Amino acid sequence: MSLIDKLRNLVDSTEDGKDPDPEVVKRLLSEEGETELKDSQECTAAETREILELRAVLLNSKFVLSDFIINADLQKEALVNRVKESQQKVVEALEKLRVEYGIPEEGYTVEIPDSLEGKVLFVKD
Repeated sequence: MSLIDKLRNLVDSTEDGKDPDPEVVKRLLSEEGETELKDSQECTAAETREILELRAVLLNSKFVLSDFIINADLQKEALVNRVKESQQKVVEALEKLRVEYGIPEEGYTVEIPDSLEGKVLFVKD
């Protein structure tokens, strides 16, 4: 007898308005826990198919994620290298200008404008 059936019987027995006997309630509820479990339970072919399909989706998602991460890492590495190269070119161009204008290595700060409206300045500290 399932727990639902036991509870229905309990409700039916209390329809006269009286509270159920606590011992009866305790016994009915404890009987549910005494159900013996099997050592194994075989699932149906449909249930197995559903699990296999879900697992296939999971494995595919993991593959797509790993591919995405690898590609993202490669793109990140390429962009980091591009930033380093660009930064080095800016430094080299500023160094060339510093030498060209005879500005000492120390004692000056470089100001770079945001647009062509301004000009690169070497300002004495």
